Amino acid sequence: MPGNWPALFGKGPTEKDSAQRVPRRRPTSLGGLRRAESTAIHLGVLGAHPRVAALNALGHLAAEQHDHVQASARLEEALALARSVHDRHGVGHALVTRGQLALAQGEYDRAVSLLEESRVLFADLENAFGLWRALNRLG
Repeated sequence: MPGNWPALFGKGPTEKDSAQRVPRRRPTSLGGLRRAESTAIHLGVLGAHPRVAALNALGHLAAEQHDHVQASARLEEALALARSVHDRHGVGHALVTRGQLALAQGEYDRAVSLLEESRVLFADLENAFGLWRALNRLG
């Protein structure tokens, strides 16, 4: 740093200050996602296939931002790919987010159908996180 550091910012941090600082949480780069969902995306649990997980994450993010057209497109793509590569976890997460989107659009019968389908799938897979997502949206 230039020689004017103390004049502009005070004496500056010391090694002792650094050791005593409490680490701050990094803000999520995915906007309105819940912390568990954000963590899940980073771990790749929105699908076993990386592209399925990414498409599910993009669909979820678009749904959180109320961009229903973009969300539907990404989720349809995720669902088609997940089914073609036999990624049952990816299918389940695409169904949950499609159900969430249907709820937001007032299509309650369709939402319940999608969420029930994902609930059964996640119960069969013994996927606790997916089951939580489906049950949480079902109420």
